[in-house]
Amino acid sequence: MVKFLKINGISAIYGLLFAILADLMLNIYRLARLIEIEVGKMGTIINWSALLILAVASFSMYWLTKLQLGCGGVLLLTSILWLPYAVGFMYVFATLLPITDRRGSFTSSGTYANWSIHSVSLLHIVD
Repeated sequence: MVKFLKINGISAIYGLLFAILADLMLNIYRLARLIEIEVGKMGTIINWSALLILAVASFSMYWLTKLQLGCGGVLLLTSILWLPYAVGFMYVFATLLPITDRRGSFTSSGTYANWSIHSVSLLHIVD
């Protein structure tokens, strides 16, 4: 039971990381309008912050995963289980922070679905 909770906890952290990065990248126009800076500058800020978050999270998550789960086939479960958590966190973000002003916004109700479909089709092209 403890191993089950550890696997799900680490998968939830992976999903949260993906959801945060996806929301940052998909809401550039919204964040630029909120902070009142130009879109190009906001894109640069988000790109650098996403790179920093990804670098720090990669090393810390590798260390945490190795510490909590050790080695073995159990690690493969985290490569599958992060996806439902990511979708759930994106749904929670979209529900708690709805778009009330649709001017210049890229995010809509179907954006996440379209984005994930295009990502999967890109993966099939690469294979």
